[in-house]
Amino acid sequence: MTKVSDDKDKRNSFTSMYRPLYFSIVGLLFLGGLLLMVVSEEKLKSHHILGDILRDIGGFIAAAVASHFIYEILLKREHEKILIEKLESLLNEQNSSIQKTGIIGASENISSDTLAKSIHDAKESVWILQSWIGDWNRLEKSMFKAVEKGISVRILLIDPNSPHATTRSVECGKDADWVSAGVRGNLRNLVSLSTNNGNLRKNLQVRIYDGTAVFCAFGCEDVAYVGFMRRGGYNVGATVLTLNMHDSSLHFSNLVKQHFDLVWGTARQVDFSNDNWKSI
Repeated sequence: MTKVSDDKDKRNSFTSMYRPLYFSIVGLLFLGGLLLMVVSEEKLKSHHILGDILRDIGGFIAAAVASHFIYEILLKREHEKILIEKLESLLNEQNSSIQKTGIIGASENISSDTLAKSIHDAKESVWILQSWIGDWNRLEKSMFKAVEKGISVRILLIDPNSPHATTRSVECGKDADWVSAGVRGNLRNLVSLSTNNGNLRKNLQVRIYDGTAVFCAFGCEDVAYVGFMRRGGYNVGATVLTLNMHDSSLHFSNLVKQHFDLVWGTARQVDFSNDNWKSI
C-alpha cells in the first residue's frame, strides 16, 4: 500500500473517531454546566456566596458549549462549503489554462506497462521519438500486435554514428558508445518485425536522425507521453507529461507533433529489405 493511501486511511480513521468523541465531550460539558447551575440554586437558597460562583460558572460553560455546538453544526459547515467552492473554482481555472496547452497529466515517471497498453490500444498510428528504446523487451509484444493489425508505426532513433549519440551517452554518465550500442540493438529487434512471410511490412517505418535529442515521445492518435532529455540521468526517470493529441488546436500537443514530423522529414530511412542496415 502506498504512503498516500496509508495517510488517507489514517485520516478516515481519525474522522470516524473524532465525531463520537466530540459529541460525548460536548454533551458532558453541557450537562456539567447545567448540573453546576442546579447545585448553585441549592446554594443560593442558603444565601451562600458559592452559589453565585457556581451559577456563573455553570451558565458560562453551558452557554459556551451551546455556542460552540451551534457553530460546529451550522456555521462551520457553511464556511467549509464556501471555502471548498472557492478552491474548486480556482483549481478549475488553473486546470483550464493548463489543459488549453494540451497537458492533461504529469507524473514522476511512466511505466513500460502504460506505454505498452497505449501501443496495444492504438487504432490508427503509433509514433516514437527516442535516442534509443531501452525497455524494448516490455514493449515488443504490443509493437508486434500493432504492426500485425496494420497500424502505421513510425519510429525515430538517433543515428548511432552521430556525435550526438556520443554526447547523449556521456550526459547519462555512460561509456561513449552506450547509446550507439542501444540503437543497434533496437535495429536488430525491429528487423524481425519488418517482414511478414518474407514480405516487407509497409506500415512499419524506422528512421535515424542526426541531431540533439530535445525530448522523447511515445504517441498514438489520442494521447502522447513526453519526457525530457536531462543531463546526469535517463529521460525515463524524469517528469513525464501526458498530452491530449486528439485536438490539433492545443498548443503544446501541436508543437510536439510538429517537432516529430520535422525530425521525421529530415531523418534517414532504415531499409530492412536487405542487410545494408547492419552497416549502420
